[in-house]
Amino acid sequence: MAVQRFRFSKASVEAIPTPDKLTFYRDSDTRPLGLWVTPTGNKSYFAAVREDGKTKRTVIGKHPGIAPSEARKRAADLAAQARTGGTPVADKKQRKPITVTLGSLFDLYVTNPERRKPL
Repeated sequence: MAVQRFRFSKASVEAIPTPDKLTFYRDSDTRPLGLWVTPTGNKSYFAAVREDGKTKRTVIGKHPGIAPSEARKRAADLAAQARTGGTPVADKKQRKPITVTLGSLFDLYVTNPERRKPL
């Protein structure tokens, strides 16, 4: 499947029809910038960067919440960071700490004072 390339603008992205399956598009101006469109009509910008010898995608934001020019800047920044030895995708995953565990939820369930019948 050939990936379609065109210059992302607000009008061109909004003109993309809703596909039958997940479809990828790439920006012709900024190489790492891409857009995926889901069958439900959601459109999200992503940056494709190489980390550890593999191409990885990281979400930049949803359309129309983020403008194509802003997505272009963020994709270029992520690509520059990856070229200088950084790991933007891995760093993004590390920034999201898991604060709720199954054990803590169970403790809340057992010790809930609003329960009508004690366990």
